[in-house]
Amino acid sequence: PIGYAFSQSMYEKKGTGLGFGPTRVVYTGFANFASVLGDGAFWASMLRTLLFGSVQIAVMLGISLLLALLLDGVAARAVRFFRAGLLIPYVVPAVVSSLMWLFLYSPTGSPLLDLADRAGTHVEFFGGLNTYLSLGNLLTWQGIGFNMILISASLQALPRELYEAARLDGAREWRIAWSIKVPNITGILVLTGMFSLIGRLQLFAEP
Repeated sequence: PIGYAFSQSMYEKKGTGLGFGPTRVVYTGFANFASVLGDGAFWASMLRTLLFGSVQIAVMLGISLLLALLLDGVAARAVRFFRAGLLIPYVVPAVVSSLMWLFLYSPTGSPLLDLADRAGTHVEFFGGLNTYLSLGNLLTWQGIGFNMILISASLQALPRELYEAARLDGAREWRIAWSIKVPNITGILVLTGMFSLIGRLQLFAEP
């Protein structure tokens, strides 16, 4: 697939210029790469995407880790219930979830704005920094469940003897989580971080 994509990038579709007639595929070599790499708007968009992703991914994975640690100490039946509930946003198609949140963000019919007005506060979801916050909220809502499932599965694979030994030594639950659980799941945290970064670089439907 990488080779095919690279070969396709060296061609371009061209028309007559008037909009009539069929298009033809012509070989352009590295002209497409030169055009993109020489475009200041491309580099500015990449910088914005990376800055936005670095903050949003950190928040999303932090919440996912916290939820996974909390569920790790809950009874198995309750864990299945909460996992299913948190995974629902992930299985909703991106276009559907974007339209749903667009309704919630709408300046004319949003129930969230209605509640804010009744509370005597004015909230704007679009414009400037608020646009990034609104988009980050949507992406975090979508990704928490999937990442939480992966982290939770990794926690379930850890030997319980480690926790029992720590408790015998007088360690509290937060200390066990920070000193035993988290260091032993760094691999899955790196993996979820890589998945999330790839997703941010491919971000299109939600914006």
